[in-house]
Amino acid sequence: MAYDGWTSTPAAQVDAGLPTGPFAPSLCSGGGLLWVHALDGHLAIVDPAACSVVTRLTVPHASPPGMGVSRYAFGALWFGRPGQLWRVTARGKRTVTELPDGFGCGACLPTAVAVTSDWLWLGTADDEGTKLLRVDPATGQVTLSARLPGIAIHDLGAGPPGLVVTAVNRPDVYVLDPDTGNIRWSTQIPDASMVVFVYPTGDGVWAVGTEGAAIRLGGPKTPVAATVELGEEATPGGADAGLGSLWIADEDWETVIRVDTGTGRILARIPVTVGECFTPLAGESTVWVLDWNGADGFSRIDPATNQAVRIRESSGVNDFSAAIAPQPAPAR
Repeated sequence: MAYDGWTSTPAAQVDAGLPTGPFAPSLCSGGGLLWVHALDGHLAIVDPAACSVVTRLTVPHASPPGMGVSRYAFGALWFGRPGQLWRVTARGKRTVTELPDGFGCGACLPTAVAVTSDWLWLGTADDEGTKLLRVDPATGQVTLSARLPGIAIHDLGAGPPGLVVTAVNRPDVYVLDPDTGNIRWSTQIPDASMVVFVYPTGDGVWAVGTEGAAIRLGGPKTPVAATVELGEEATPGGADAGLGSLWIADEDWETVIRVDTGTGRILARIPVTVGECFTPLAGESTVWVLDWNGADGFSRIDPATNQAVRIRESSGVNDFSAAIAPQPAPAR
């Protein structure tokens, strides 16, 4: 089901032809297409403008479900799987790269992915720290392996400062060389959060801690370009960047905090009516606020007024997924 970002009304519906099951397929947008991946491995590539399925194929899901990573970049959808990296084009061409030891099973499979201007990077953690792989997007081959001893990777992102890594149970943020993976410099989030997420914003990278602070990364001489205190007893959850802002879910206060990514100023605190765990999803014209499991429906924020409107009380299911895609063409 597609919802219009201007009118908040249902705009189209496409039957992807995938088997039904207890869990919703994962959605990813890229290249003007919508990629719908079911847990049994069936993948449907949908043209959202034409409301039609372009092709169907099979790509194995990670096991257990929810492990592994996927990302659209360099004209293809990439799937990090235990011991393998899959590359799928819009025409359904599949190529598989065997990953080196350390990316094979259990916790040691690709758990983080980032895209720079030249490379696809994969990250995982093991008993010795973090292992990073640099992949050539033209060939899908691993061209470099780098290590961060003693640092168990939690999140990975990329932007103008470089390749950005946060660590498990540490407030540290590391900025790496985007070509070599070597550490350039590091800083800490000021709220001493043990869980820190990375959010590229196009012209920079933000790090958000779960204890109520966010920072915009600067450079080696000024590691922190801006600091935002999100408020007393704020509990940041999911976040997304778009429309010149960082939209952060404050789950305890049931609000979305809008932060100007250029100045670091809080522009608005927007009350929302969703479940206890929710996340913003920023599009080109609007921001959607989604309950994690879909049971409590979703809302839409108008960025011009900073007002939230309830769109759907409940999806009628306990699991769903969402992605931003091009608007369907008007019916003729």
